[in-house]
Amino acid sequence: HDASVLGPVITQIAEMGIPVVAQTRLPINCPIAYCVNTDNTVLGNLTSDFVVNQLGITSGNFVFLKGDASQITDVPQIFAGELKYIQPYIDSGDINVVLEQNCTDWKAEEAMKHAESALALTDNNIDVFVCMNDGIASGVISVLEQKGLAGDVVVTGMDSEGAALRRVKEGTQSMTIYKDINEVVQELTN
Repeated sequence: HDASVLGPVITQIAEMGIPVVAQTRLPINCPIAYCVNTDNTVLGNLTSDFVVNQLGITSGNFVFLKGDASQITDVPQIFAGELKYIQPYIDSGDINVVLEQNCTDWKAEEAMKHAESALALTDNNIDVFVCMNDGIASGVISVLEQKGLAGDVVVTGMDSEGAALRRVKEGTQSMTIYKDINEVVQELTN
């Protein structure tokens, strides 16, 4: 997850005349011929749209659980997108942000700690957990299951992991986003 670690290796590869194409995360301090990625802000917008426009949730206690803070491009872009439709309700005071935390290494265990904290702060009164990926969502849902709240609290996710799709079907995870990298590549090569 540390994009700077690959810099020296990618530089050596590029110096051998081999073009390097990055997918999803852009390595830093090295020559990249091309980067294939989704629009992270749009991905965040999809989450925000789902919560506010599709579910109609414009008030209550919200928790934002973001990815690893070391990802200095993806995480801020996704978060900015997540705020698109939610921010006006934060500004008006209708939505109360109980907690906003990064989850080191995007780990479910980190999300569990933060979910426990948020629930303790509000006497189990959280309306929405906005999670940046399905791994983080899995940690939140684990805590909600322990408290008998799974399925009663909106939990977002991203990546369409198999386990997340099962949770969506079961009703414990509210949504996930499928990022078709083949479609991204096809659009960029046309």
